[in-house]
Amino acid sequence: MKYHIFCLGLPLLLILFSCSDNDQFFDGGNGTEVNPYQISTIEQLQAINDEEYLDKHFIQVRDIDAANSLSDGEPIKLNPIGSRETPFTGNYNGDGHSIAGISDLFEDRTDLHVGLFGYVHNGAIENLYLINPSSNKFRKAYGGELIYESGVMINSYIPELDVDNLQVMGGLVGYNDGGSINNVHSEISLASRRHHIGGLAGYSSGNIVNSSAKANITAFGFGGGLVAINQGVVEDSFAGGWISGTGAAGGLVGMNDGGQIFRSQSDGEVQSGFRTGGFVGINSGSIESSNAMGSVRSDRGPGGGFAGINSGNISTSYSIIEVWNFEPGESIGGFIGLNMEDGRINDSYAAGLITIVDGIGTVVGGFLGNNMGQSDAAYWDTESTGQNQGVGEGDPEGATGLTTAQMTGPAAEANMPEFDWVNVWRTTDGYPVLRWQEGE
Repeated sequence: MKYHIFCLGLPLLLILFSCSDNDQFFDGGNGTEVNPYQISTIEQLQAINDEEYLDKHFIQVRDIDAANSLSDGEPIKLNPIGSRETPFTGNYNGDGHSIAGISDLFEDRTDLHVGLFGYVHNGAIENLYLINPSSNKFRKAYGGELIYESGVMINSYIPELDVDNLQVMGGLVGYNDGGSINNVHSEISLASRRHHIGGLAGYSSGNIVNSSAKANITAFGFGGGLVAINQGVVEDSFAGGWISGTGAAGGLVGMNDGGQIFRSQSDGEVQSGFRTGGFVGINSGSIESSNAMGSVRSDRGPGGGFAGINSGNISTSYSIIEVWNFEPGESIGGFIGLNMEDGRINDSYAAGLITIVDGIGTVVGGFLGNNMGQSDAAYWDTESTGQNQGVGEGDPEGATGLTTAQMTGPAAEANMPEFDWVNVWRTTDGYPVLRWQEGE
């Protein structure tokens, strides 16, 4: 009888020893939701890339410095966690800790999806800080010509994207396929001649909430302070820094391709060789209760303080941003450069100086450069923008010019009567702000 008990117990003991060995590689845990694997080193972080761990739960238990992590005296070379073939589908909780010095991960990569996490499918990443302090080497490394995107020359206002074959790079995630990113903050410099680049995500069809990026981006495609290409949801998020993209560039999102953005803001320097916006380069989705600060330089193509091109819906938003144009024959607006036929704008305003360096053939408006769509309850500051026309070309209906005195302080409520001053907007000593910005 004892012999039989021993034989039955041996396989169980082997399993227990095996599981124990795996678990001991991490600082603790067993990879479940209630007892996640504990991460404290770069080696443990990279081990997530093993297929057996990609669907597990993890929690970071201390700050990690990848730049000072060595293996046999040599710096550890990082690889993106997850790919399209073997995506990360688990949960990574940074627990408020940071990962620093990951800049080498992004240099000279030819992968389709580059980031700390290369490809996330319905996974979750939360409560994490990414720090890359080496950041000025790519600043304004802008140059070259826009060549191809998905094999097709970009020569239309709004390109059709082959999202399955996008070459994307993000400080946190290259390709976010339905995943959730919550309370993640990135400070990073990224540059590539191959990739569309976002400070947090290259492409996202998932949810990004309460997150931010201070980014220094040079993209030879789409560039976005937070996301290069968004088809998902962005809420309560922020981006700042210096953003350059030869295809399109936006302070928060390069191209909002049918995505939804709520209560978010950008504050940075944005430059593009083709379509430029202080908040979003191209919008075909919906944007609500958001704002853009900083400056925009539009070298070619439509440029605007909030969006370069709009064929979606933008409401209860504003831009206080300097807009510069250096090429003749473009559409430039204090809020939007080109509002397409399907574009709808309401309850929004623009107040920022517009400077046209070469005005030959350039269409300029204090609110809209060229309006083929609709705008309602749209205001621009005739003094701060330096523009007497609200719409440079197209339908001017719905756009109202006011002086700085009329748009600032308590006077704004009387002069902008369509705005919801009870639930959405509030007056300040300066221009109106959105109530959520004041914590209301």
